[in-house]
Amino acid sequence: MKSIETLIKVHKSNLDEKRQELARLEGQKDEMLGYSKKMAAELQREAEFAATDPSVSMTFENYRRMINERQNNIFAAVSDIDKQITPIRFEISEIFNEIKKYELLLERKIAQQKSEELEIENKNLDEIARNNFLKAEEER
Repeated sequence: MKSIETLIKVHKSNLDEKRQELARLEGQKDEMLGYSKKMAAELQREAEFAATDPSVSMTFENYRRMINERQNNIFAAVSDIDKQITPIRFEISEIFNEIKKYELLLERKIAQQKSEELEIENKNLDEIARNNFLKAEEER
């Protein structure tokens, strides 16, 4: 049983590492998407300002292109992160399934051991009862 418990601990450790890696990547993704939203909001504010000020409207188109390019870069990076996240989620699922398999095996072994111990205890109690009965019969 110790080997099964060790396997469970190793798999749980691997699961924790994968979950941390997944959390790190999802954090990066969220950060990038948040930055993209801020840029879109800033672009909207600048567009409104450019509509009211002709001197700003001349440089606004370059600014808009730059923001669009940055957002495209962010979306490409988010896509790359998603490509990294997918296999990690699969690995987490696989590791979790392995852990459950070992935990069920351990539970069965423990139940079997308890059953065997109970059987031995019952045999011992039966032997004691039989000896007491025979002793009582002899004394009659």
